[in-house]
Amino acid sequence: LYLNNVAPFLLGLYISLCLTRWWFLRINGLGGVWDSLYNVAMLVRANVCDPDIGDLVVRKIVNYGISSLILVIMEARGDHHKLDSLIAQSLITEHEAAALHGLRYKSQVLWCWISCLITRLGQ
Repeated sequence: LYLNNVAPFLLGLYISLCLTRWWFLRINGLGGVWDSLYNVAMLVRANVCDPDIGDLVVRKIVNYGISSLILVIMEARGDHHKLDSLIAQSLITEHEAAALHGLRYKSQVLWCWISCLITRLGQ
């Protein structure tokens, strides 16, 4: 009888702790990456005069950034070898997937590619 009164309280504490951890990771981890992606895309679009080139580069940056977020989640789950879903969603090409194959930190490589795109714009 005493356990019936304590169990819901303990379960509530456990669920609260799990949600707090998830929300912290969501805001401070993935939210930070998303904010960075948004800021980079906005700055590039605002500073590229040619609308066609700007749209193409921003689309590529956004695709790489979204792919980076998906890869972070996939790496946490241990599924980082499966890049087919990114190809199917047209976020990366088969050539890009082949370049990522075998690399340990795929999500960081995509941010290097974003940096290279921006560098090429300045040349």
